[in-house]
Amino acid sequence: MGIFIIENPRLGIRRVARGLITRNFAKILQGLLQPRQTWGSGAKYAITLKDVNGADKEIWTIGNLYDNYSDRYVTFFEQSVRIFTTVAEDIELGLFFKVGKGSLTLSPDNYELADPVQEVPASEASRVDNPDNTILSITGSGTANTSFNCTEVGAYLRLLRGSITNTREVFDTLIDHAQVTGISYSPGDTISIQYKLTLA
Repeated sequence: MGIFIIENPRLGIRRVARGLITRNFAKILQGLLQPRQTWGSGAKYAITLKDVNGADKEIWTIGNLYDNYSDRYVTFFEQSVRIFTTVAEDIELGLFFKVGKGSLTLSPDNYELADPVQEVPASEASRVDNPDNTILSITGSGTANTSFNCTEVGAYLRLLRGSITNTREVFDTLIDHAQVTGISYSPGDTISIQYKLTLA
C-alpha cells in the first residue's frame, strides 16, 4: 500500500493517509512479472484494466509488436510520447493525482474517486534505497480551481493502448487511493501531494 501526504500550505494543514492499491495496479505488476516470452504468433500476455468510467481496457505487457496491426495492443509508460503518422501527435502519459470531495469507501475494485474535483499533475519521481527497503516517492502540486473540502485523493496512470500506426486510445486508470480528513481549499490555493510506495 502507498502513503499519501496532502497539504494546503496557505492554511498550514497537512494530512497523511494510508492508501489502498487497486486491482488495476496489481494487474499491471502481474503483467510486468510474466515469464520471458519467445517470438511467435500469438505470444502475448494481456491484462484488462478498468478506466475511470468502469470500462474494460485490454493491454499487452508482453507481446509481438507490429507497426501496422491495429489489434496488437501495447502500452507505453513514458511520461510523454510523440507518434508520427500522417500528423504528429503529442500525448502526455504517466502518473498524476486527483483530489475529490466525496465519501469514499476504499476497495481494491474501485476505479474512480467518489466525487473527483480536479487533477493535480505529478512533477517529480525519486527513489530512496534503504538497507531493508526501497521507497518510491512521487510529488506533485497544482492550483485549486474552486472552493472545496478535500476528503479523498487518488493516484492514476494515463496510458496509451493500440498499435503504433493504427487505432490508438489514451485512458486513465486508478492505481491507489485514500480517504483524507478534510482539508479546505479556496480558488488559488496550492494543492501539494506526495505519494510514497515502500517496497520491502
